[in-house]
Amino acid sequence: MWKRMIKEKYNLPDIIQGPSNSSRVSNLWRNIQCLLEPGLGNVEKAIKEGLAFSVGAGNLTKFWEDLWLGGFTLKDKFPRLYSISSLTSQPIESFGFWDGIKWSWLIPWRRDLFQWEEDLENELLDVIGGLVIAPGRRDKIVWRHTIDGNYTVKSLTCASENCPDTSLLSVTTSKIWTGWTPPKVEFFVWLALQGRINTRGRLCSLGILPRSESSCPFCHQQEESVDHLLFLCEGPRMIWYKIINWWGVEWCCGNTLSNLFEQWQTFASGKKQRQVWSMMFNAAVWTIWIERNKVIFEENHIDWGNVLYLVYIRFGLWLKAVKINLPYSGPEIMHSSDGIKFRTNLIKPTRPPCEWSAPPTGCLKWNTDGSSLDYSSGVGGVLRDCNGNFLCIFSGPASNLDSNSAELRAIRFALEFSVKFGLKEKGNILVESDSLNVVNWLQKEIDSPWSKAQDFNAIANLSSQLSSITYNHVCREANSVADSLAKQGALRSDMFVACFTQSKRNKVIFEKENWLSFYNDFSG
Repeated sequence: MWKRMIKEKYNLPDIIQGPSNSSRVSNLWRNIQCLLEPGLGNVEKAIKEGLAFSVGAGNLTKFWEDLWLGGFTLKDKFPRLYSISSLTSQPIESFGFWDGIKWSWLIPWRRDLFQWEEDLENELLDVIGGLVIAPGRRDKIVWRHTIDGNYTVKSLTCASENCPDTSLLSVTTSKIWTGWTPPKVEFFVWLALQGRINTRGRLCSLGILPRSESSCPFCHQQEESVDHLLFLCEGPRMIWYKIINWWGVEWCCGNTLSNLFEQWQTFASGKKQRQVWSMMFNAAVWTIWIERNKVIFEENHIDWGNVLYLVYIRFGLWLKAVKINLPYSGPEIMHSSDGIKFRTNLIKPTRPPCEWSAPPTGCLKWNTDGSSLDYSSGVGGVLRDCNGNFLCIFSGPASNLDSNSAELRAIRFALEFSVKFGLKEKGNILVESDSLNVVNWLQKEIDSPWSKAQDFNAIANLSSQLSSITYNHVCREANSVADSLAKQGALRSDMFVACFTQSKRNKVIFEKENWLSFYNDFSG
């Protein structure tokens, strides 16, 4: 809203960047824009590195002067070519044309190029060759220090002060949210792992309590920090030792609550068992905090044997809430963990069965999937008609991508195939994927990540060439064929594509020069 107001007031372009010398600009806005001027050290560097352009139609992003290809501008990387360009300040859309559904680059020069300049031009074309322009998508500025591309003060502060990557914390703490313990408990544990609960030490540092009242209510010897209160103090430490010995594992002691939580995940095997084991961690943290409050506000005497008993009682009640048939009470659970381990291994998902379903008459259905392994990624897909007959399969490698990017690349390949081999005339096309994120992005229910803009541009261009296309999310069981093809593709050295005749039902491999050149165009 404020951006629109400022833009209208000062008649600014849609994309605003750099300081302004206009006398009509207010002091406040001038000071904000001055953050982009040199001389501010790490702040200036963080802003310059954080601002980038996500290219859509290419009508607002300057080809030579804007940051849209990573960490450099073409003006800085190719200064010689910039000096002889006839369009130095024009947008990307002025440097090419549409050849059917394919964008072709055409860079105008003020004169004929020398031989060594032609080599530079070829190098430039190699750099920009992978860019995909989508006429229906707008250019926008993104903030590269966040995943979603939206600016936050915290991300700028961390980037300018060289703070540790906060995404590492989110990877660790994401394991808290199992849904098997009360939400307020999970939220409290999440705060504790970030050091954000109001211990006496934190309240003293905020000036709420005098420094003389910062001692731990259990031992009265150390300052009450999160790590000391919930882990390092003698009483809580005894609780943790008892629980880990009960579980039957050996423990190499850490020095922070976060270290304990990271080790905690390795003490159990299997998804359900890890969820149950996480419940025990939450029960211990929550019980220690409750007893701490009773000591401070109710002046209770702490009995650590009773605290341990309450941990098991809470754990047993929470476990019964998610698995009613558990035949053990809290006191019975204390005797041995073997029954818990055995029964959690028997817990099966209660999700209703899910099977692949044929598309309506006159429609074709792609099932696609992407697989991301440690050092490789793969894509796979299968095309079937309304009778469930296989029409085409593909399986092959992709570059080392994350799982969402691999899913997008599989859909992109399926659409490339559909356009290349004339499936537009075959009827409506359905595309099913077991990635809810990707389906939501393609259905535009949530904003797509800026880092994957090129795949979204390509998919938008291809979708415009097909008569009708619909994206649906399905469970993994209904996508098993594509899933298997994607996993095999991650282990392949090149793409495998096959089609099947509908009449004789015998397999026909595409002519090598046809599908291999098609795959090279796709991967390039």
